[in-house]
Amino acid sequence: PFLVVFLSYEALQGLVSVVVANSGIISLYAIDAPLWGFNLTGAVQSALLSPTMTAVMTFFYSLHLPLVILASIYLWYADKSIYKKYTYAIIVTSYCALVTFLLFPTAPPWYEGAAANLLQGINSAAPVQVYTHVMNLIEADKFAAFPSLHSAFAIIFIFYMRRRGRLYGLAALPITAGILFSTIYLGQHYLIDIIGGAAYSLSACLLVDWFIKRSERKSAEALMTQPADSSASGL
Repeated sequence: PFLVVFLSYEALQGLVSVVVANSGIISLYAIDAPLWGFNLTGAVQSALLSPTMTAVMTFFYSLHLPLVILASIYLWYADKSIYKKYTYAIIVTSYCALVTFLLFPTAPPWYEGAAANLLQGINSAAPVQVYTHVMNLIEADKFAAFPSLHSAFAIIFIFYMRRRGRLYGLAALPITAGILFSTIYLGQHYLIDIIGGAAYSLSACLLVDWFIKRSERKSAEALMTQPADSSASGL
């Protein structure tokens, strides 16, 4: 059921490009650049640009969807209590982001000329071209920059891997860092988009934890009162 809901979201995400007119696109460049004092996305891309770096960053960027599915399968078998929290956090984050995309569609750096779209380069390596072709079939929404769901899903991943144990958290760290950095290097997101993704995902994780603890506490209280109620009815 979780995979059905999540893949349904992936299909719905393409609605943003369909229902939003180009005149309604919000630019975050005017906010992001003054915060850091320069075009951070463009500067990072220019300083590190190389075919090898592009291929490596494309690999990390491509983990966006497989990571969610593989982590779900792993947690289902390893710890169902964490699995439940992980999947709820993914769903809450996804649909909150979808509402944001519809109400406040934002353009990525490459769309505004702040950086090149390295996923669409003519001279891109074969793995990059294959990834681009596949993702164009799955995702058609280019006006969903804020919040960055690549960063949001990566942060949810490390959040719950850390719940599995310290070593799991350390193992998830380079994957998370690679995904976050790839979104900037490839010209897909501003740093402010990543901060937004972190805010959405961490809020969802904390909300889900609170809701599940509250539900479990109420269930425990109900179980504790049942014997007393039964005794009272017997008298």
